[in-house]
Amino acid sequence: MNKQAGTGVSNKPIVVHVYSESALNLSLVDLPGLVINQISGQAEDIPEQIERMVISYISDPNTIILCVLPANVPPSNWKARNVVDKVDPSGERTLAALTQIDAMVDGTNANDALSGKDLKFKLGIIGVCNRSQRQLDNGISIDETAQLEKDYFSQNYPDFSNTCGIKYLIKRMNEVCLFHFSKYIYRFQLLVKKIKADLPILMAAFQNDLKKIERQLIDLGVREDITPENRSEKMFEIINDFSKEYEKLIQGGRAVLYNDEEAPCKKISDIFYVDFERELQIDHTKYLTPDRVKRWIDNAIGLTPKILCSSAPFIEVCKTETQRYCDPSVECVVRVHTELLNGIDTCTRNVRNVRSAFQIYPQIEKRFRQIITELLSDYFEGSKDLIEVYIESLTSHISGAHPMFANAIDVESKKIRDGRTVKLGNPETYSDKPSANQLQPAKQTGTFRITPKINQKTSSNQEPESGMPEEVLPPDQSNRMSGINGNESNGILSDPMNNLYHDAEQQRNEQPELMFDETTSLIMSLVPKYMSIVRRNVLDTVPVLIVSSMNRKLEKKLAPTLNQRLGSLSVAELEELFREEEKIATMRQQLESQRKVGSSLLDIMHFQLRTVIT
Repeated sequence: MNKQAGTGVSNKPIVVHVYSESALNLSLVDLPGLVINQISGQAEDIPEQIERMVISYISDPNTIILCVLPANVPPSNWKARNVVDKVDPSGERTLAALTQIDAMVDGTNANDALSGKDLKFKLGIIGVCNRSQRQLDNGISIDETAQLEKDYFSQNYPDFSNTCGIKYLIKRMNEVCLFHFSKYIYRFQLLVKKIKADLPILMAAFQNDLKKIERQLIDLGVREDITPENRSEKMFEIINDFSKEYEKLIQGGRAVLYNDEEAPCKKISDIFYVDFERELQIDHTKYLTPDRVKRWIDNAIGLTPKILCSSAPFIEVCKTETQRYCDPSVECVVRVHTELLNGIDTCTRNVRNVRSAFQIYPQIEKRFRQIITELLSDYFEGSKDLIEVYIESLTSHISGAHPMFANAIDVESKKIRDGRTVKLGNPETYSDKPSANQLQPAKQTGTFRITPKINQKTSSNQEPESGMPEEVLPPDQSNRMSGINGNESNGILSDPMNNLYHDAEQQRNEQPELMFDETTSLIMSLVPKYMSIVRRNVLDTVPVLIVSSMNRKLEKKLAPTLNQRLGSLSVAELEELFREEEKIATMRQQLESQRKVGSSLLDIMHFQLRTVIT
């Protein structure tokens, strides 16, 4: 030690083990004595070195400080006390040993110091008498020295004789250590109790973390050493797995998916039968006002006599309203196309082999997406064109042959005929039971024929020469009659019929206004009924067209196209596709290291738990 420290000090401790029945079971650190000045050969900062060393040991709050104070030195010069005050100002963990009491100047005593006056040492102040050099030279033993010390305190300090001396210092140090240990034993017991309660929870959380790491490693997949000869076979395996699963996802057949997500086929079904049906809930009477319809009828009649009303307004309105179904139908194609593309991600998440391959070899996934996107793009354009042609075909021919629409015509016509009878209420002009021909759409001429029947009993009680009810007839009959009661052969009214002609002419002048309103009402009532039939046809047909032109084609062409495009690649191209991404390899290595460390820590926790319990 002298070789290392010389006349200075060293941080390297000298460890001495003392074995004795009378020795306490504790660690005692004997620190260098504090000095004020250096001696010859010592460093100039030797006082600071020693002080720093002492403070480094006594700063630990778990240590007990034995502060040695010389009684024959004024308290103001106690260097040790000043150092202790820096780390334990309250004196909670400091025990003072007052030495050199027997060497005090005559006329002085240590009563104030032993009583603790002006001193903050909570663990006590104990006076001791050390063996002097003379006693050592005379060979006085430790036991003899202890007896001399006891006699000295009994004679000179009888009030403190029971709390002074080396033996009492040893006893007090033992008490302090036991009390100090008891506090930590209690804390340790609380800690053990908490460990017993918390360690299983901590272990469970740690096991969950390890499971997550395991799942991440599974998701990353085990890197395979695929030889160049096996790459084509591996590619075929990936294509086969992907195609089978993708077909189930877009057609149906797989019930349970990752994270309980919806399959693309379910989403497509919702598009067809929920969203699309909602989009086609169009109000076809929103812009269909009586004034507009009357204006359309006027435009259609033009300069022709207002005897027959053209069905052109009805046809034009139905064409316009049918065209409104085009945008929702095309949007339906777009959404189905999107879900078919999203099916790639769904398939990747739900097929372990595919997921593992795509994560390890991202270039393969990129090529898959490229091929499927190109296929779907072609099918999407064809499907969209097909839908547009279908809607255009519905607008090209407005047919009234549907049984439901024909029935609607009869019902609405009867309503108007019945309403006319009640409205006019003139039994001398109209019969009580109008014939079926009085109001109906003309099937061949594209016109609405509204023909109020003239009562055969005229005001002059004369019967028309033609012997048939006079009507406002369709064009093929009107050229053979010159009036309500004309002669078919000469078209000239006879004089006896002047009164009847006058009455019929007056009715004819009133007739166009009445027929105009009736036709308007008929158009407004028939348009929504016709469009409801068209809407049902669109709802039934558009999904069929989309599935046949896009979904089914993709199912049939997916695997062959992937095999054709990827199975014929060169060796260099396959090598590029089967190149593992560096980020994935690094991540796998990190996760494997974490798993290894985590498993070791978990084993230690199991051992500690068993140790604590026992």
